[in-house]
Amino acid sequence: MIKDKRIKLINIRKNVGTFKSRNIGVLYSKGKYVIIPDPDDILFNNILNVCYNYAEKYRYDFIRFNTYLGKEKLFLSTFAKIHEDRPMHQPELSNYIFYGNKEIEMIDYFITNKFIKKKIYVKALNLLNIFYCNMYMTIMEDQIMNFLIHRVAKSFYYINIIGYRYFKTKESINSKKFLVSEIKLKFIFYYLKFIFEYSKNTKYEKDMVNHLFTNMNKKFNIKRQLSSLVDKSKDFSLFENVINLYLNCTFINEDNKLILQKLKNIIK
Repeated sequence: MIKDKRIKLINIRKNVGTFKSRNIGVLYSKGKYVIIPDPDDILFNNILNVCYNYAEKYRYDFIRFNTYLGKEKLFLSTFAKIHEDRPMHQPELSNYIFYGNKEIEMIDYFITNKFIKKKIYVKALNLLNIFYCNMYMTIMEDQIMNFLIHRVAKSFYYINIIGYRYFKTKESINSKKFLVSEIKLKFIFYYLKFIFEYSKNTKYEKDMVNHLFTNMNKKFNIKRQLSSLVDKSKDFSLFENVINLYLNCTFINEDNKLILQKLKNIIK
């Protein structure tokens, strides 16, 4: 029995995946702010109080704090040299996730180290169509929400305080190589399509789109997975449309163009 009345158990009869479960929890929540920690990580004492006081005093839409990676090093420690004690507003905030920390060549994918106004999270969630909201999603859920939160929020603040310890083990999703089913491959292509169409064609987003496509192809081996579906799938229209979308734009780099052309040849 739960003695703390602030804690609410939500009974979901079947496994609906990380993304949908997380969003159900957010929508049921009664507080003004939300934080999305992973179950196998550690949230440090008092970090929520610190973030809450900053957010209430200066009315920031979300706050980012620092993270330890495992038992040893500080994760993105050089971040503090660039962004500490400086609020950020739009339009700079939209570019920030893509290129704002270009000095350390790192794109900020994580949502676990963010203290976010619930209405901002929900607003970002509402930008996704029904496919994403109902998808059994165990990959890239942090990336898509972090991407959108940086878009819909009006203000942001970075605090150089350690508030989180992230553990990556052999069992972590990020450590695994995926054998992608047809539905997951379709999700990957929907994701690529969504990121591309939501971009504003700036230099920052050109870099982001190229970076995402390169990483996703490396992690999921899209060519091999698509080849395995040639004799099984009857509808390649989604794959073909997204491949053409990327091939026909002006900012895809030569390495990615070569990969895309190979993908196109597979489904001819």
